Parts: sequence; C-alpha cells; structure tokens
Amino acid sequence: MQFNPLVFFENSSFQNYGDVINKFSEETILLSEVEKRFLNFITFEILNGKRKHELYLLKLLVEHKGLVSSDKWFECIIEHDLDFQTDVLDSVTRVLDLSFLKAQEQKKYGSDPLVDFDGDMYRLNNAVYQSLENNSIFAQLFIDTIKTGILKSKEYPEIFTLGQKYTRREVLKLMNVAKDEPPLNIGGYKIDKETNSCPIFITYHKSDDISDTIKYEDELLNESTLKWFSKNKRTLDSNDVSTIINSNENELRLELFVIKDDSEGGEFYYLGPLRYVENSAGEVMKNGDSVVQMLFKLNSPVETNLYKYLTDK
Repeated sequence: MQFNPLVFFENSSFQNYGDVINKFSEETILLSEVEKRFLNFITFEILNGKRKHELYLLKLLVEHKGLVSSDKWFECIIEHDLDFQTDVLDSVTRVLDLSFLKAQEQKKYGSDPLVDFDGDMYRLNNAVYQSLENNSIFAQLFIDTIKTGILKSKEYPEIFTLGQKYTRREVLKLMNVAKDEPPLNIGGYKIDKETNSCPIFITYHKSDDISDTIKYEDELLNESTLKWFSKNKRTLDSNDVSTIINSNENELRLELFVIKDDSEGGEFYYLGPLRYVENSAGEVMKNGDSVVQMLFKLNSPVETNLYKYLTDK
C-alpha cells in the first residue's frame, strides 16, 4: 500500500515537511519566516497534485535559476501534455502570484507572490531564489515537495478525475474562476459568468442542524439521474435558474460534486458533467418558499460502490 504524505498535514501542527522532521527526527530544521511561508504555501496549495501546471512551472523555475520565458514554459506544457488553454494558464498564474486566494490566506502566506509574470517572463520570488541558492536544507524541502506533488498528480489524469475528492476552493481553482470565495457565498452552486461554469455541491445526508429552508432532498434516482433543487426563493424566471435550464443552448458547464455527509471534512467526490433534462423543471413550495426542481443526466454513471456508499444512510 502506497503511503500518502498528505496525512501529515491533516494535523494542524505540521505546516510543511520541515515540521515533520523536527517532530520525528533528532535533526532540527531551521528556516526563516519567509522560507516557512512559501514552503507552507506549496505544501497546502500545490502538493496534492490535483493540477500539474503549478508543479511543472515551479520545477522549471528552479532548474533555470528563477527565470523562465513564456516560450520555454509552453515547451514544457507540450512535453508533459498539459492543457494550454489561456484561461487555465491565467488561473495557474493567479495561484502562484497568490491573487486567487482570499485576503486572509494571502496574509497567511505573505503579501509577496511566489511567482511573477509580466506577460513574457516568469520570475521566481527573489527571496525564495536566494534561499534555494544559499540554504541547502530549504532547497531540498522545496524541491522534494514539488517532486512529491508530481508523483501525486498521477492520481489525477484529468483536471477533474471521476471518483476523486475536491474541496470547494479546489473546484473553483480548477474551473479557472478568478477569485476564491467563502463557502457560504457558494452554497450549493455558483454560476461564474466569466468561465460560463457552475459547480453543483451536494451534501447527500444533511445534518439535522441545517435550516429547513435549505434542507432540500437532492437525490440520485439511479447511477445516471439526479433530482435537484435550486436555492430557495427561486422561480423558473430567476436568472440563475433560467441560465441552468438553458444550459444545453448556452453551453453552461455544469459539474457535480457530492459528499456523503458533513463528517467527511469538506471534500466532495467528483461525479462528472451534468446535462439538464429538457422540460423537467418545475416550481415547488418548500417551507413556504418557491424553489425549482429539475432533473439532470450524468455523462458517466456513478461507479456502483461509490453510488451505494453515497446513497446508503
């Protein structure tokens, strides 16, 4: 059985692998505050390997003394068969310059970007580059984190891999949304106009503590069909509902993410793209408010064991 290095960082006392070494080894790792911040960043934002681009760009920057042209980066993208759409590459830049992150997370990692891009050249943060040159321990930890992330990325052959788990923030990032948002702002779904996308998040077995106004009975009727409810106080004419109903024409990208219950820690199983079933939408009353119920078809049936796991109480 392969060991998963991410288990260390489920413990809040470990922010990077240097902390793990300090805990379990006689060796003591001493890092500057800047080194810690950026090591923490790549550990929590990139190590999981759910998108390869950031890992390969950082690897390239380390190998080329912190400076890489956009042409050189494109060669690397082609070599490793990565998606080269502009919105993907822009998203990668926003992650590495920290602009994708919410303000509180930017503060945690410091105000300086890890990587700057001026439209032609990618530049590694100068303090990080100097530490890579002058602190062999930091360099080893930084490079090993990137290498481990690349190994982990083999578990994610697609940007979204069926049956794998993603947090709301990871979903927004991988759908190339410009800025992360608090979970409460997203709720069960959020249409992003810039990317023409809408992730749908379902907690299958909802807590008794949840307000009845949002405690809808979203349900997988079988491995390929989803019965789904809009947010409350919606009609067929509501902007978000209308956009979803017309998704077969406007090409809104609908992706389904499901979690069994709140005990799973906020990581949703990816069940794939959705297609609205024509003429299936109708208004219903839930706890005195109008909501819209509709059906979706999944492009790929949910794997049998996962379907049973999610739907069984």
